[in-house]
Amino acid sequence: MSISSTLVENAQARLERVKQLLRMPQITLSGADMPANRIEIGDIIPLKMAGRRLLEDLTGYYRVERKEVNVDENHFQKSVTLYFEKTGEYDE
Repeated sequence: MSISSTLVENAQARLERVKQLLRMPQITLSGADMPANRIEIGDIIPLKMAGRRLLEDLTGYYRVERKEVNVDENHFQKSVTLYFEKTGEYDE
């Protein structure tokens, strides 16, 4: 095996690992928009990205990987940002 082909294989493997990280969706909800059921880290929820062709390939089931909560000066929930990792395809 040549050094060139090894370099190409390593670069392709790195790209496959990293490209998903660049497409990790996040959603920010205001305190008023939060669903009745709490969403916690580890939950798997369906997300449907509609209205923008560039985002439609992100439609699927996602696992919540990180959650950031912002509060106001009275310690009321102001907004929540959820970060996701894709786990499967979304079927209607």
